[in-house]
Amino acid sequence: MSDALEAIMGALFLDQGIVVCQQWIETLFAERLDGLSLTNWQKDPKTQLQELMQAKKLDLPDYVLITMTGPSHEQTFKVQCRVSVTEQVCIGTGISRKKAEQAAAEKMLAVLNTEFFGKDKA
Repeated sequence: MSDALEAIMGALFLDQGIVVCQQWIETLFAERLDGLSLTNWQKDPKTQLQELMQAKKLDLPDYVLITMTGPSHEQTFKVQCRVSVTEQVCIGTGISRKKAEQAAAEKMLAVLNTEFFGKDKA
């Protein structure tokens, strides 16, 4: 789909010029761009988990692909996340391996924040 969108943008640029193309792109992405802010930006769960482990001088999380199912254009990934401070394994699913890893990391963050690194245990 990204290739098709890029082709449309290129065709519009060649046919109408850079100004019209830029206006169309800004209109197309206006809602997403309006939602961006430096004050409400937050790192994804996988990055947060990695930074937490580094801050505590612990081994980095380990992600293992458990399953990958479905046709190539509609795959579902299942990934497990392990960290050295607990035997608990968290599993995440997603439409990409990255999304599945982030889902697993988010669950692991909840476990760690509750059981190990909560505000009163820091």
